[in-house]
Amino acid sequence: MSRDFERPVVLRLFWAFIIATLIFVIIFVIANSVSYLNYQYIANQNNLIGESIDVLENYPAFESCDDSSLFLASEKLDEVGKNMGLLEQRFGKQDRRVLEQKKLYSILEYRHFELVKEFSENCSKDYITILFFYSNENEKELASETVSHILSLFKGQNEKKVMIYSFDYDLDSEFINQLKKDYEFDFAPKISINEGVPFYPRNIEDLDNYSEDEN
Repeated sequence: MSRDFERPVVLRLFWAFIIATLIFVIIFVIANSVSYLNYQYIANQNNLIGESIDVLENYPAFESCDDSSLFLASEKLDEVGKNMGLLEQRFGKQDRRVLEQKKLYSILEYRHFELVKEFSENCSKDYITILFFYSNENEKELASETVSHILSLFKGQNEKKVMIYSFDYDLDSEFINQLKKDYEFDFAPKISINEGVPFYPRNIEDLDNYSEDEN
């Protein structure tokens, strides 16, 4: 009698285990599929941004000083930057694929930065350019997130004037190393505004001298 009672209980446990395992596998596959699609999206967007910047670099836009294409490329850079953060969460910050795309993204950012400087010089545009070096290492990560938040608030106050370019200070890249040397970044987080001396902003008041009202 007890054995007859135990048999359906064991069967129910068995099927519950099978169903739970299947659900876990399905969730795992979906999560990894989404991560892969995000990776593909970023790779494709990096290519598109590269093509857009190629066009801008070879287009005599200074004759009309039309910066609409410049802002479009900037919006794409911002969007890919946000998705890069999601990719880091999915794959890990040291994943080879993530680092590969981050290196390419950093180069595209700097090329856009150079274009913005040209527009400023040739078209009397009063842009505010910010080079931001952050770090994902230990205690520096929280400080970097704080600076990132400060910069977001600052950009919100000066939407059409501020261009922010974020670079991973610890990225194993000759390009990044040269950039740190050229702009004298010896620590992260730090920012350089309009190619000035790098400094560590602790609150948004540290950026008051560069706000729209002050220019």
